[in-house]
Amino acid sequence: MKYKIRKLKPRNYPEGFYIFKKGLFGWSLLKEFDDCNNVSRLVGFNTEHEGLECIFKMTNRNTKTQPAYIHPTAVLGPNVIVGDNVYIGPYCVIGTPPEWEGREGDGKGVIIHDGTRITDLVTIHAGADGPTVIGPNCYILAHAHIGHDCKIGANVRISCHASIGGHTVIGDGVNVGLNAVIHQRQTIAEGVMIGAQAMVTKGLKTEPYKVYAGNPAKYLKENERHHNYTIYMKDSI
Repeated sequence: MKYKIRKLKPRNYPEGFYIFKKGLFGWSLLKEFDDCNNVSRLVGFNTEHEGLECIFKMTNRNTKTQPAYIHPTAVLGPNVIVGDNVYIGPYCVIGTPPEWEGREGDGKGVIIHDGTRITDLVTIHAGADGPTVIGPNCYILAHAHIGHDCKIGANVRISCHASIGGHTVIGDGVNVGLNAVIHQRQTIAEGVMIGAQAMVTKGLKTEPYKVYAGNPAKYLKENERHHNYTIYMKDSI
């Protein structure tokens, strides 16, 4: 049986040490402690080192939400914060050092907000300037990659094999198509659709609720199929 601990203060948890058990169906909360000495005596390892290398689930005890599910084969690095109702599938690798030459040791972790689903073999790198952030209710499909320091908004869909370069900011409700590539330090506006196999270059300026496709990606049409398109157009008048 594998155990990990961490000193933390997420949401409604009091500050303290929480120990998680890794079993057949992923990580689950085993016990909480007021100080690290009790943890050290129970588990039998040095909390000063182990406490920096573990994960925790951020569970709100005052609501009826479900805790996160993390598949046993998933690998989570230091300082990964996982919200309620999150699913992390087989062989995902989340929170490993940023791929930034000279900044590999500056990992600031990853924050995954409530309700997000991350399927198989997804990679998400820790931020260097701050945490990489995945917003609530996102759906990230197999083999997608999200680079360091990205900020992904709410209700974003990232399709299989899509690659998001570091420091990219993606607005709410964006849909990134199959095999699409987004250049680092790009900003994708709210409600945008990026077509399959599109190459979003550094110079492209996106506008809300529009479709961009091709290599290099260019404006194609209005994203009229987006469920918020009509509301956006009314507000724009």
